[in-house]
Amino acid sequence: MAEKNKCQTCNKVTGAKDILHCRFCCSAAVHWRCIGMSDSTMKELQQPNNFVWMCNSCIGQIELFRLNSQLNEMSVEIRKLQESNAKISDQVNYIQDKLDSGEIDNNFGDKITTLQENLKKSYADTLKDVVVANVVKVNNRVTNMNDGIQALKVEVIKTKETIQSISEIEERSCNLIIFRLKENVDLSVSDGRREDDENISRILGTILKDKVDKFDVVKQFRLGKKTEKTRPLLVRLKSKSLKNLIMENLSNLKNLDEDLRGISVGHDLTKEQRNDCKKTD
Repeated sequence: MAEKNKCQTCNKVTGAKDILHCRFCCSAAVHWRCIGMSDSTMKELQQPNNFVWMCNSCIGQIELFRLNSQLNEMSVEIRKLQESNAKISDQVNYIQDKLDSGEIDNNFGDKITTLQENLKKSYADTLKDVVVANVVKVNNRVTNMNDGIQALKVEVIKTKETIQSISEIEERSCNLIIFRLKENVDLSVSDGRREDDENISRILGTILKDKVDKFDVVKQFRLGKKTEKTRPLLVRLKSKSLKNLIMENLSNLKNLDEDLRGISVGHDLTKEQRNDCKKTD
């Protein structure tokens, strides 16, 4: 069930009410917010027996099917025109032979009348083919426009992702993570936070040689669910300059009291930044 509600855009799993499934010929699923759909449109799609949603890939297949159908119809019309032209050619040759030989029989007038009718019909078919050709050109232009729109949508999505990534990095710029700081799982939430506050003050005081006060820390919390394992501790500071000053003086960690030895301090990295670090290791 989780895989069924996994978005192919952001690769995250969410509840069924926030996911869209392609209703045509594939099982594509996306978060409606990931494709830029408005709240009102999503509400319409959620109404029973109302609208259905198809992914871009399936829409492209439908357009390709329509184009193939148009090409098949053109092929049939071309064969008809070729057969008509062959018939006209035979009639012209027959009339030319009769004129050259001087053998004018009673059917000669009928042959000329038939040739005239066939020429009119062939001319009408030719005009129709010209119209079809123009329609195909227009369809091709529309297809090219659609391709351009899809490419623009892709660029918009990439731009949004870039903006989100920059915003996330900026949001984390005042944070640092303390690893392997002992956590007493027997304490209540409030007592645990109080103990972490005291340890943060001791750690930052050692790093900066007592150049910090309680207002320098905006907030702190443990990451993840409470288990027997020690969870990392996220600390948000009041400014990037203070955070950078701490990171520049991490060598002072060697002066920590014995009960705090073994901890480490690092940046609060985004998932993308962590992946980049793994690639360079």
